[in-house]
Amino acid sequence: MGDGEMTAAAIAGAMWNHGPTMWKQMKGSGVTPPRFEDDEMGHVVAYLYLLRSINQPGTPERGRKLWSEKHCAQCHEAGGPGPDLATVEHLDTPIHFAAEMWNHAPSMQAFVTDAGLPWPVFVESEVQDLVSYLRERRAAQQRAIQ
Repeated sequence: MGDGEMTAAAIAGAMWNHGPTMWKQMKGSGVTPPRFEDDEMGHVVAYLYLLRSINQPGTPERGRKLWSEKHCAQCHEAGGPGPDLATVEHLDTPIHFAAEMWNHAPSMQAFVTDAGLPWPVFVESEVQDLVSYLRERRAAQQRAIQ
């Protein structure tokens, strides 16, 4: 679909443009092209949008810098009061990361307030950068164990 902004209109255009190839392939395979009813296409577009957004690559170098700037290391490395996030395997996508952040926020808010630390605020691609950095740290830890 290209590297441009992923909008519902861009997805619709890409599906339209790819239609003749898909229909030919379906016909050759004996598959009936699907018909979309009610809000089914909305679900397909949302799914495609989600896939595109979670697969955007982050930059481990920027994630490493954010890790320090946002004071993550203070709590989330070995010996800190929180778990070492590089050892938490289900933080491999921004979606999983967001769920863990949300579930963790109430206890973290109390800790941050008591410690006099600023509440970390994340913008744009910073979460993906942090996820990439944590993947890199986890891989390095696993190589060290082997």
